[in-house]
Order: sequence, then C-alpha cells, then structure tokens
Amino acid sequence: MAGRLRHGRIDFVKILMGAAFIAGAYLIWAFVPPYWTAKKMDEVVTVVLLDWRDRNLHKAEANLPNELDKREIPMYIIEDDCEFWEEGKEKHLSCFWAVDVKYPLVDKRTTLEFEVHKYLDTNQNLHDW
Repeated sequence: MAGRLRHGRIDFVKILMGAAFIAGAYLIWAFVPPYWTAKKMDEVVTVVLLDWRDRNLHKAEANLPNELDKREIPMYIIEDDCEFWEEGKEKHLSCFWAVDVKYPLVDKRTTLEFEVHKYLDTNQNLHDW
C-alpha cells in the first residue's frame, strides 16, 4: 500500500488559514450584531411611525419602548435616542445611536454610528430619508 508518509512537520499554510478563519469569525461576531440591530430598528421606526399616523403622537411615543422590548433591541438604545417632529404636514421619526466595537488582540476600538430616519409625506405615505 502506497500511502502518504507523515514527517511530523508543521504545515504553516494550515496554521495561517486557521488563524485567518478565527480572526474572520471574531470580526463577524463583533460587527454583525450592530448591523442586525440597525435592521431591527428600521422595523421599530416603521411600526411606531405608522402608529403615529393611525392613532396619535402621544400613543406612538408611548409605544416606542414596547417596540424596542418586543424586538429585543439592546439596552444601549433608549427612547431618548429617537426624535419625533413635524415639518409642515410631514411626520418624521429619527433614531440615532453609536456602538463601540473592540478589535481582537489589539487595544483598538471603532465607533459605529447608525441612524434610521423615516417620514410620512403629506399623503401619509411612508418614506425612508
């Protein structure tokens, strides 16, 4: 039987590929959740803005914390990060927040800033800003 012989040598290419995989997995673990949260916040802003259209501003503002909890938005986003206002007959809702992400093995952080802004036009149609 002719088979491969193992010489006990270390395959550096495999070590580098493993290290790259681990680093990539960590970066995905660190960076994907903030972007996923931004996607969920887009849903929150849509629901609350439509609530404002269908009921009133006071009820929409009261519904905002419920929507944040319902969609399991992290605690670093609070109701005060969102602003309701009217511009003429348009109704606007904007939420802005920032998240610090730490890089692996180095003492470096990056701040990611997000904003979700939607509005209802004069015909009460929903638009992204």
